[in-house]
Amino acid sequence: NAAFAEELISGIENMQVVYGLDTDNDRLPNLPPYNADRFVPANQIPLDAATGFPNWRSIVSVQIGLLARTYNTDGSATDALNDTTIYNVAGTNITPNPDRQRRRVFNISIKLRNR
Repeated sequence: NAAFAEELISGIENMQVVYGLDTDNDRLPNLPPYNADRFVPANQIPLDAATGFPNWRSIVSVQIGLLARTYNTDGSATDALNDTTIYNVAGTNITPNPDRQRRRVFNISIKLRNR
């Protein structure tokens, strides 16, 4: 199967998902487990020594970032100047097309209860 891009929600230009790893095992007794010390993309999740596959159980949180832009049904521009901002979307810098649209970043971190 070849991967292809398909628009799911109008106005979302970019989506990033990164996974939180707890690298210092800072779990405290009687509290929810672990805090993420660093966030990595899926291809950088540590491998399980026994299986050689990504160790998804090492993930303690997930961060999702969206870059949204204005949506005009007639295609008209909303600003007099091109957008020259570099946006940080869940740790990835995104330089948008110079199309005079307004943009906003939304990031959320979610702690997982997978233990």
